[in-house]
Amino acid sequence: MSHRSTLTLVTDAASEPVTVPDQKTWMREDLDNADNDLLINKLITAGRKLIGKDVGYIFLNESWRLTLDAFPTGSDPLEFWKFPLSSVTQIQYIDSDGATQTWSDALYDVDTDSKPGRVAPVFGEVYPVTRDVQNAVTATFVAGYGTTAADVPDDLLSAIKSVVTDMYENRETLSKLPKEVRAFLSPGFVIA
Repeated sequence: MSHRSTLTLVTDAASEPVTVPDQKTWMREDLDNADNDLLINKLITAGRKLIGKDVGYIFLNESWRLTLDAFPTGSDPLEFWKFPLSSVTQIQYIDSDGATQTWSDALYDVDTDSKPGRVAPVFGEVYPVTRDVQNAVTATFVAGYGTTAADVPDDLLSAIKSVVTDMYENRETLSKLPKEVRAFLSPGFVIA
């Protein structure tokens, strides 16, 4: 069986990392109009989601579900491609008898410092044995810098403001991240 993985958003961020007034200041936009503010607010949400989809950054805490056909082999870590990884809520799997089990968090280490975040069995342990079925492993986790915009690094806030500005100015043509922003946010670029 081929091994595939799926990421599913469980709970979206409770707010946006950038406010409409902050975005308007960044764009030097002085049009004071409720319709324009509504558009900018929608573009902030769209820009945040575009960055999350395209390069994996999650600004404010969101809950995600990672579904896999099996655990990694050997000592390879289970990787979480939404960053930063804040915490792992639980990891469940279908055992060889077909029953759903919860893997005890005492049996695995969570690495929230790496990008991507990782989980691996603690020293002396191995991954649980799973049944050879689709979606045998489900990990629920939280990704994001925190719950308020103050938790998000300034350079990331600048990136989303740049994306939203580009979306605002090029509404008819924008379908992907501008190449400068994409390069800045590439997985090899470390943001403290």
